[in-house]
Amino acid sequence: MKHNEEVVFSKEGGIASISINRAKSMNAISADVADALGKCIDEAGKDPAVKVVIISGSGGEAFSAGADIKYISTLKDGAEARKFSEVMHDLFDKIEALGKVVIAAIEGYCLGGGCELAMACDIRIAGDSATFGQPEVKLGLIPGGGGTYRLQQIVGVGRAKELIFSGRSISAEEAFRIGLVNKVVKTGRSLAEARLLAEGICRNSSSAVQLSKKLINTGIRSNGEMEKSSFASCFNDGDAREGVDAFLGKRKPDF
Repeated sequence: MKHNEEVVFSKEGGIASISINRAKSMNAISADVADALGKCIDEAGKDPAVKVVIISGSGGEAFSAGADIKYISTLKDGAEARKFSEVMHDLFDKIEALGKVVIAAIEGYCLGGGCELAMACDIRIAGDSATFGQPEVKLGLIPGGGGTYRLQQIVGVGRAKELIFSGRSISAEEAFRIGLVNKVVKTGRSLAEARLLAEGICRNSSSAVQLSKKLINTGIRSNGEMEKSSFASCFNDGDAREGVDAFLGKRKPDF
């Protein structure tokens, strides 16, 4: 079943599968895609038969290459930018707080908002050719969907600063070494491995797993209010507009 043409949702044997279906756009996340993903999460959350949710991207080239830059280019000012940041935060907070285990099955590019989506999941399994990063500073932006605090919670403050400040991408192997992903498998196997793990989790007590997730998250959850405001401010100094225009024009930005 589909919540729109860009997000595919299905359920089988206690496992709900959600796939971003925008392969031609590297599964980039727009406001409409975020809304569709949120509806899928809501549906999975309401179904007592669902114990685990698996999120993936279609096509094999990208889990998600991030927020849709063409959509970002249409944001007129800081107020509209903040609204988009709020949409992303609401979605990722909903995933993090869901009373089910959420596993990201990652193939290809997992960048920017795509990496933030993966980090909102409980567990990340990656194909060995996957690529991770928060490249927003190269566009005159900051991570606007929880990246500034979720990344440090997962890999530590020093590594989070280095990755966000440099905007560099890292391999699946490095992502595993620093704890960003839980397991690396052969390219094309992440979804199958995620399902094997999900099947094992489904055999455990749902209430015990749910309570465990709630207790772990209580210790790490952070308020994203400052990040939303900071993302919006990027659109007030001109750097974001220059960075986005340069990206779409395939040229180097002049910051």
